[in-house]
Amino acid sequence: MQFVCETKEAGGDLYYRFSEERMLTWLAVKVDRLVARDMPLPEAIGLVAQYTDKQYESRLESVYG
Repeated sequence: MQFVCETKEAGGDLYYRFSEERMLTWLAVKVDRLVARDMPLPEAIGLVAQYTDKQYESRLESVYG
């Protein structure tokens, strides 16, 4: 959860809040790792996007131009 959530401590408790920005950053790291292993960029984006909501595929494509 630490990769895709913002955290805040209050009253001795730790609270998590989903962050779309952090999620997109985390997915981009996954795409970069696949590309570093010689997978073509469109294929890497498609593979990573298979495990997320469809909205992230188009957002990842826009990150990479």
